[in-house]
This record gives sequence, structure tokens and C-alpha cells, in this order.
Amino acid sequence: MAAKVRRLRPKRHDRIADALQLVLELLPLGGAARAELTDTLSSYSPKPWPYVMLSREQAREIQRRINAGPRPGVTLNVWMAALSYAAYGTGEIEATRQELANLAGTDADEVSRALSRLVKLGALLRTERGRYMIHPSAAWNGPLASREAAERKLQPID
Repeated sequence: MAAKVRRLRPKRHDRIADALQLVLELLPLGGAARAELTDTLSSYSPKPWPYVMLSREQAREIQRRINAGPRPGVTLNVWMAALSYAAYGTGEIEATRQELANLAGTDADEVSRALSRLVKLGALLRTERGRYMIHPSAAWNGPLASREAAERKLQPID
């Protein structure tokens, strides 16, 4: 006798989750609005772990460059802290310098220096004064399509 499998959540939850995901990917939201939408999305489409995907090759190269430069321990700690604050679908670092400093075990001035080094190494991109995002070729947190779109924006137009 075969058992009948029943859907545990309403079908409309999939439609709502898709709509919320689209809004997060298309609109340049930040701060509280992004956090609120992300929380709402997780209630309609629960995902137990939001993974950050790393390019193994790029990760090794970034680590080599960090180790070859000044203050490698602090820079590596700030890099790992930045990865943990990468926004889903954009890679924007959603943390203050002080939040990164607390996690990395350093101070805000060292975080600023480390972020500048990470930009020079190609691990991060500076989006505006004091704002950074993970370089989409190095790591990503979100759908493959949004990573590819972010990479296309970086390539020069011929």
C-alpha cells in the first residue's frame, strides 16, 4: 500500500517566497528594510543555513595575497568577518566597522585598513565611501543568477 504525500505548507507560500526573493534581488534595499524582508522570506521559505559559496581557487589566491601583505592575521580575520555579513543576493557587507572589529578581535581603525587591503587584493569592492561588497568572483551568498548579474556589471563594456 502506497502512502499519499501531503504538502505541509500552503501552496501560496511558494508564490509569496518567490515574490519576496524577487524584490530582494531587484531593489537596492538596505538596512532595516532588507533585514525585515529577509526575515519575512525566511518565514515563508525557511532555509536552515544561508551558505556563502566560495570559489576554492579564488579563496586560495586571496589567502596567499593576505599572507604576503602586512598584518595578515588581522586582514584574514576581517575577511572572514566580512563574509559572515554578506547580504543575500548582493554580497554587500551589512555590518559597521565596529561590528566587524568586534568579530575580528581588533579595532575599527584596523578594520578600515584591512578593508582597504582587501579591496586592493580583489576580495572586496568599494561601492561607496565606507560601503563594501564581496567581489562576486570570490564568494557569493544567493542565487547563481544574481552573482552572474553582479559579475556582468563589473566587466567593461567594449
